[in-house]
Amino acid sequence: GVVSLPCSKKGEQLVLFTQAKMLTRQDILAAAKTEGLSELAIPRTIAFQETLPVLGTGKLDVLTLKQWAEQLKSSEKSSEITM
Repeated sequence: GVVSLPCSKKGEQLVLFTQAKMLTRQDILAAAKTEGLSELAIPRTIAFQETLPVLGTGKLDVLTLKQWAEQLKSSEKSSEITM
């Protein structure tokens, strides 16, 4: 799931939480260029999680993802959050 955080330089920063261990920003950039998408649409940060939070409806728990993103931003250099 992707969430956005405020960014003083560009207005907002996208953070992607994924279960795909091998996914890199370069992979996403290459796919985006093929589709003609701007680099602005690509998450700045990619964080691997074994499991993603899901609501009872089966949808991603975006509020929890946003909390994780804020936690990740506060730790700055971390690539994974321990829950």
